[in-house]
Amino acid sequence: MSVEILSEYVRGSFAFFNGFWAFSNIYSMYPFIKYRKNEKEEEGKIEDEPKISVLLPAYKEESVIIKNVNRIEKADYGNLELLLITEKDDFKTDRISEYLSKKYGNIKHITLEGKKNRGKPRALNAGLEKATGNVIGVLDSEDSIDPGLFKKVAYNFSKHGYDAVQGRLRLKESNNTWLDRQFAAEYRCWYDGYMSRISKSGYILPFGGTTNFFRREILNELNGWEEGNLTEDYELAMRMYSNRQKDGKKYRIGYMDVITMEETPQNLKSWFKQRTRWSQGKISTSVKYMKKKDLDAGERIKIFASGINSFIGTINLAGLGLSAYMYASNIGMDSFSYLAYFNLSCIGAYCYLQGRAYYDSLKEKAEKHPYIKSAIVGGTLPLYWALQWVAGTRALIREIKGRKDWEKTMHVGTALNEKDGQTQR
Repeated sequence: MSVEILSEYVRGSFAFFNGFWAFSNIYSMYPFIKYRKNEKEEEGKIEDEPKISVLLPAYKEESVIIKNVNRIEKADYGNLELLLITEKDDFKTDRISEYLSKKYGNIKHITLEGKKNRGKPRALNAGLEKATGNVIGVLDSEDSIDPGLFKKVAYNFSKHGYDAVQGRLRLKESNNTWLDRQFAAEYRCWYDGYMSRISKSGYILPFGGTTNFFRREILNELNGWEEGNLTEDYELAMRMYSNRQKDGKKYRIGYMDVITMEETPQNLKSWFKQRTRWSQGKISTSVKYMKKKDLDAGERIKIFASGINSFIGTINLAGLGLSAYMYASNIGMDSFSYLAYFNLSCIGAYCYLQGRAYYDSLKEKAEKHPYIKSAIVGGTLPLYWALQWVAGTRALIREIKGRKDWEKTMHVGTALNEKDGQTQR
């Protein structure tokens, strides 16, 4: 094959990739460009407090669960039920949960046995069976909640008639490393910037793994969470989008302006395990719902776009590398050069958004000289994407091999320090 023919193949492949790359970036950037962030909604009064049942699965969380439960019990809400769901082979967490159920009258303790479908979804379904509330919520064991969380939940269901609501999540840096800062900035950019605009765009609003609440009847209709799924939150969002209620109406999901603090992973190994699990779950879930037969073309596009949006960093990094190769090889891009320039400019926009998100967090803490730190975070975003690429590759290999075991992320309670648990609205 001659060099000229090979160059044409490369040029054609790059043109095709640029189209896909542009679609990914336009989909991802559209909410930022089109809509402003929602203004903070004032908390209103409600006549009756619906009973809220909070499901809190805990496995090997003996170091954080007492602080977490004590903080939940101090929340400003009278009609609350808390269900602690543990595994029998986790003796310490199981015994502490039993103690807490005796200490507080509104706590139920559920101990699970057996190894089939072990993981968070199974625990949530077990909790759902025992819950008695009209509203079902999910919290993680390392969470530090806002004391007004449950009143905000009740208000959103009462005023807006939502079927489900999702709160804002932020990360408390565990070790103040570069990886911590990137992860914290990513969360801030996603939950404070993107999620507040996404519902206006008609996009699928994905749930986070915590601080989401549902009407009880909705979860009953949907048969709870999919056991064995590594991203049960993302799967449930896809299921709510691709199905209809019994009366034929779409499910309505709202976004609450109330903050829950979580902690960043303790080290790179823990981050890789967590990110691999997220990537693998989103890959398998996206493929599953793309195959769903009763969807129209528009619905399939949104499911596809939501799936690839989770890998936007990897896509941009691949595009950056391919563009560099085209330039170094002196292979002309013809009219597609303008599309490539657009995509490359989007990388700069992502770096700005990442840096700006971290700057906002530093500004809240009143730290000195926040510009330098935020500029470093924004400027080194492609390196963070490279780590995501490695985790995504590992996720794909695990998916091909059929490995569905849940890789546990250990917690130490970074976000549960007293000074970090105060209301942050």
